[in-house]
Amino acid sequence: SINLWAEMVDDYAKENMAGKEVVLVGNSIGSIIALSATSGDFLSAEKSDGYLTEKTKGICMFNCGVGLNSRGIANESRWSPAE
Repeated sequence: SINLWAEMVDDYAKENMAGKEVVLVGNSIGSIIALSATSGDFLSAEKSDGYLTEKTKGICMFNCGVGLNSRGIANESRWSPAE
């Protein structure tokens, strides 16, 4: 699932980026995974501390699979097309 992939990306960044800010790049479904990892959409009661929710500097999304975005996180007001 997208949440599982987002959690794996978050875990990888936490283990390998040593507190550095991150720019995520995703293509197609990878775009939605990057967005989910950054927004913390995958977080639950068991895991409530996402690394990427605090350390993501930007997201580059190519051929975004927005149709796969069942929760509408791409429509949140805090995500603008360019900042």
